[in-house]
Amino acid sequence: MQYITHTKFKGKDLAGKEVMINRGKKLERKGDFLYFEDYPICVYRSECAKMHFAINEDSQGIVRGDITHKIAYSDSRILANGHMQRFSEKQVEVLCSDKWKKFLNPEHDVIIFTDSFFEASVDELKCLYEELSAV
Repeated sequence: MQYITHTKFKGKDLAGKEVMINRGKKLERKGDFLYFEDYPICVYRSECAKMHFAINEDSQGIVRGDITHKIAYSDSRILANGHMQRFSEKQVEVLCSDKWKKFLNPEHDVIIFTDSFFEASVDELKCLYEELSAV
């Protein structure tokens, strides 16, 4: 399965070698790992993979990655009580609605997106982003 870099990756591959992978570079999933130029970079379900790489089987990986990054890794706000909050109460209501709860892991008290969120169609992600932006 093909992936693409939507956010530049600078770090170590799984062998400990320093690597920089620029936006637009393609990776290949082999088993549970993402490979760049035959070097294993990370586990395909890892936080690293979700922050930097997106499925590109439909040639929409850059767009998919940009949208998932905006939603899942947008700037957090620090509340008066010192806690960090990524989503407003109204945005949480949108995310928890029957339409979108399939993208949330119900086992946690905080918002953690499921793999299906990062694998969703670009049209579905755009719709979610528009709903979150509207509130």
